[in-house]
Amino acid sequence: MTIGGPVEFRRIVLDGAIIEVQRRGDTLVARDGRRVAIDDDAVTHLAPTTPSKILCCHLNHLSRVREFAVSLPPAPTWFQKPVSALNAHGGAVVRPANCQYLNYEGEVAIVIGTTARNITVADAASHIAGYTIAN
Repeated sequence: MTIGGPVEFRRIVLDGAIIEVQRRGDTLVARDGRRVAIDDDAVTHLAPTTPSKILCCHLNHLSRVREFAVSLPPAPTWFQKPVSALNAHGGAVVRPANCQYLNYEGEVAIVIGTTARNITVADAASHIAGYTIAN
């Protein structure tokens, strides 16, 4: 975070190449200084990072606990999604053949920006790169 508030970074595909840009008002500015208008028809917006893994908290909504008729576990349980589960902004959600359930759930995602292992609760926030939405 800077003195003026949060800084927004994006990864986009422009002219067939993946580049990192910073949002400045209604313009995206590349590291080389190129300026790109925010135009969903001209660029493809990718996930802002390239994670090595995606960890998800299981049964984090009471409604899901009730839906599955299970007890809330005493500690959070986790499951992993493949990195290929990420989709570009506006990307198609393809329903596989013979798919019985295709659920959507709006979730808040915490993006961890640095290696974090055996850290204290007090130090956890210093490893957060940002927040986004997920499904």
